[in-house]
Amino acid sequence: MALSPLICRRGRLTFLRSAAWPRRWVRTQLVGQPTLAELLQTAERSSSWTATKCLAVLGEVTSRAIQENQVADLLQSPIFSSLLDRVQHRLYGFSASEAYLLLLCISRVKSALNASSVQALEPLQKRALEQLAEDLEELSSERLVEVLHLGSRGLGQALPEFWRELSELLSQRLDTGSLSPRALLLAADALASSAEEGIARSRLVPQVVRQSRECLEHFSLKQLARLAGDLHQLDVSQEILDELVQRLCGAAEALPPPALATAMTVAVRKEELELLQLRCLEIAHTCHASDAILTLRALVCQSSFPVELMILLLMQVVKQPRSVWSDVEERALHQVTLSILHDPNAEDVRRALEDAEELWDACYRPEEVVLEAPDEEALKAVGHVPEALQAAGIEVARVAEGQIIRDFYWLPMMIQLKDGQWLGIDADGRREDGHRDPFRRLKQRHLHLWDIPLLWHRREAGSFRGLVEEILPLTRT
Repeated sequence: MALSPLICRRGRLTFLRSAAWPRRWVRTQLVGQPTLAELLQTAERSSSWTATKCLAVLGEVTSRAIQENQVADLLQSPIFSSLLDRVQHRLYGFSASEAYLLLLCISRVKSALNASSVQALEPLQKRALEQLAEDLEELSSERLVEVLHLGSRGLGQALPEFWRELSELLSQRLDTGSLSPRALLLAADALASSAEEGIARSRLVPQVVRQSRECLEHFSLKQLARLAGDLHQLDVSQEILDELVQRLCGAAEALPPPALATAMTVAVRKEELELLQLRCLEIAHTCHASDAILTLRALVCQSSFPVELMILLLMQVVKQPRSVWSDVEERALHQVTLSILHDPNAEDVRRALEDAEELWDACYRPEEVVLEAPDEEALKAVGHVPEALQAAGIEVARVAEGQIIRDFYWLPMMIQLKDGQWLGIDADGRREDGHRDPFRRLKQRHLHLWDIPLLWHRREAGSFRGLVEEILPLTRT
């Protein structure tokens, strides 16, 4: 039987598809994937390759480096540097799709590195954005949204004019109603997580909401839950959020744990919360540790502490070794335990955990938690707050920058008023009076419980007027 050259890889298996029966797999071979060293050896021959071939190998190399946790070593490789140089020299001939694929590679590498290690990629990233800007209209609507999403993941620090042009083009596409549910969801994800000044959020958000409402029946339950979480962070009207939660509650028995957690975070009606919690109680014993952590965080975000459900979820959490958790999961669980310790509504759970000392000790390990990462951009954004307060006649006794609170939360600035009251100042891209992101939502609540009011400065506001107006009443009391 003749075999077509079409090869489809699944993990370490390569499937050869029959030319005569293209829908049937007829033979499998176990094929070892090439190592990073082997891929780099292949890349040494890149001087004669086409742009498409260079990009394909660049994608394979970066993927393998991420899988082998060798991204930092990859940037030190002279072969990889030569490959990047060849790609940059050929950028002038790249199509919009090729420039997009290059940006995707850069984003993946940057996400695996710390900030000090990515400077070498900045010139290539800037050139790729410039090249993409020349033919931006050639990209499909889905890829336009994916570029916007890349901007929310670390590519948005360069060329504000590019992001403005992208926003304008995406706005035109949204007006035509041409975006698929997946593209709308990606757009909501990007808008919810990005503080990039060039992105016209105030214009795009209403368009995304309007088109999403017109095609809600085409979203899967998982997509509906993600959309609800994103729109909740974007502070849209409660009407659309209520509509999404109603749809999710109507299918509560079919919701997977992550979707249940998101629905509980967004829900505001008591009967909806009770319904969702009842469903969580039914499936708590099957939850993976990461899903249990998400559900616990959703509960404490609502300041809800159902004893039986929380104990069951904590038991699921400790079934998995902490060594396999991500930093985000570690921080989320720590916020849950802080809420149990300090929230007045958690008294019954605290009492129950007194009889489950081993369970509590396995969950509450502050010495092992990764601290909230310092944000240099936030530090810069609030740098002139003391001068703004003094100009408004507010007397400032002391200023402290880059403070760590309770060995966990990081604040770019703390200010002590003349009466001795300390205020926490943080920077956020959208809200001055708090944030719907679960981490920041709990951060604000915990600092309040510790008698440190937390106020937000909008990075995009261009002035400190809103912040000053919030602080003035505190000085009068």
